[in-house]
Amino acid sequence: MSQESYFKTASELFEATATHEKYRGQECLNLIASEGIKSPAVREMLCLSQDLESRYAEGENDPVGHVKVRHYQGQKYMTKIEDHTADIMKALFGCNWVDVRLVSGTHANLATFKGLSMATKNNKMVVTPLMCGAHISHDYTGLAGRIIGLENIVHCYSLEKMNIDPDESARIIRAARPGIVTFGGSLYLFPHPIKELSDVAKEVGAYVVYDAAHVLGLIAGGPISRSTQGRRRLHDGFNPQNFSRAPRRSNLREFRRCENREGNQESSVRRFSFDHFEHSSWQASSLGLGGSRDETLRGRSRQADS
Repeated sequence: MSQESYFKTASELFEATATHEKYRGQECLNLIASEGIKSPAVREMLCLSQDLESRYAEGENDPVGHVKVRHYQGQKYMTKIEDHTADIMKALFGCNWVDVRLVSGTHANLATFKGLSMATKNNKMVVTPLMCGAHISHDYTGLAGRIIGLENIVHCYSLEKMNIDPDESARIIRAARPGIVTFGGSLYLFPHPIKELSDVAKEVGAYVVYDAAHVLGLIAGGPISRSTQGRRRLHDGFNPQNFSRAPRRSNLREFRRCENREGNQESSVRRFSFDHFEHSSWQASSLGLGGSRDETLRGRSRQADS
């Protein structure tokens, strides 16, 4: 490439970038549920924290979601950012543990599926059929099957109601006795019957995973009630890509407090060794996929209180 051609291409690159920002920011409606729209507060935060996008932040967290161990130096303020972000997200979603380090929903699902399958020593997972709206990472043809090696059993899906059939799926869960029962996905019109099936999952010793990538903003805002999640111990795999005040490449995993049959509060962390799950999921997400960075935390540290 000649020098003249190089500078012409670079100029066109800058022009296309600026035009894209105006087009997607001012001239069209962004209706893809998994793409976030940054608020003015988040945009301002991004301008103030350019350095974070190129810094490694590998480490391990404690049972409340705060940084416990770092493997790089010069991160005292990054640790504060992560800890404050975790506290804000726990308050927003009413949970007692979060992990805000992962950089995409697929990474979150990898850490969740791998960590829980290792903790339960069970490689069976009941999921929504791919053709009925599940994300490809849930499927035997994608991450869950080809990469992690989980055995996928599908929920019974009612085409008439366009939702999971709770009665038939309860029979499937009892027969399969999986370690994980997954809800949520990329395409679904109605809330999945988590409340109806969570007790069945508990009955067979399975964890409930809810991939809320496309509805997390509705959960945070209230249109989708948290009470639909019912009484159970569970691990929620949340991927807030649609959260309107967050950068798109963001992720959240959380443990939620829930009520036992006597109505008392108990922590889902107590269901198994937290250290076991944390070590398993950290290995899956950080070591298997490369070093985690703090680039998405720039927006998330501001998103909830703005």
